[in-house]
Amino acid sequence: MDFENKVALGKGIYTMRDISTILQVPYHKVFRYISKYWDGKFSKDYVHNYSWIIDKSRAVNFHTLIELDTFIKLTDAGIPIKNLIRAHDILVKRFSHPFPLAHKSVMSRVKTAGKRVFFEEDGKIIVSLDGTNQITSNLITHFYEKVDFVDDLAERLWPLGKKNDIVCDPKRQFGYPTISGTRIYPDTIYDLYKNGESKKFIAESYDLTIRQINNAIRFCSQAA
Repeated sequence: MDFENKVALGKGIYTMRDISTILQVPYHKVFRYISKYWDGKFSKDYVHNYSWIIDKSRAVNFHTLIELDTFIKLTDAGIPIKNLIRAHDILVKRFSHPFPLAHKSVMSRVKTAGKRVFFEEDGKIIVSLDGTNQITSNLITHFYEKVDFVDDLAERLWPLGKKNDIVCDPKRQFGYPTISGTRIYPDTIYDLYKNGESKKFIAESYDLTIRQINNAIRFCSQAA
């Protein structure tokens, strides 16, 4: 099985620093996971490099970002990494796609019971993961609360949830977080706010609502 992972418009470009900011995960953890698993164990069989170098920084596409988010949440819930690697291998082969954890049809098969997470198909378990912590259904529902799908594949990520206005859309601004419906970076709003501008002035200047201003400030302050 040989997949190509090419840099292309509409697929997003995320450096390790970007991912750390978006997912609110320490940089060293992001770099280690991408280097060791996606560019290490996964790339040997599925693709020729999940990442690439851009301006001296390692970067990945949107679907690797989505997979990493789920991967980290599962490891934080106590699922051993070796089990996740095995599961990823099985799911790639089962669904013939290098990004199974970014597929709605794959993630919709996830069930939880006690300290177990398993993928079920036609009433049969195809992958079972045993963790060390009690696992709740919230572990998986976050996937639907934060991700939009088109044709079964993850298309947009809402880092703060869909009820907020910050979105990562690989078809806009290379996938960097923006205020929904605009090309405005939340960082732009946050910098003005930190420099003493009032929320009302910023909102009027950029034709935004106070809610959008608050969402931008919240996103950036949490990532700081």
